[in-house]
Amino acid sequence: MIRYHKRFIARVPVPYTPAKMVIDPLTENVYVTSIYADVLTAIQGTEVLTTYKTGWLPFGIGVNPANGWVYVSNTNDHSVTILGFEEDVLE
Repeated sequence: MIRYHKRFIARVPVPYTPAKMVIDPLTENVYVTSIYADVLTAIQGTEVLTTYKTGWLPFGIGVNPANGWVYVSNTNDHSVTILGFEEDVLE
């Protein structure tokens, strides 16, 4: 029998007041909304990839598993921020 034990991996800093997060099943990136900073942070493994500006008070978040697009509902300006990503092709 194999026993697995949880262990601390890392603490990744994100902007003020992280609220919701989602994992992209295609890339395994994690996306976190920060409601009072009005941003979405992209994390890969234990590293912050980048931070994207969203609308005012981003709260809800979802990812389309077919194409990796990320949707963020912005509560106070009644909008949705949509982030679509393209693959880098290395030659």
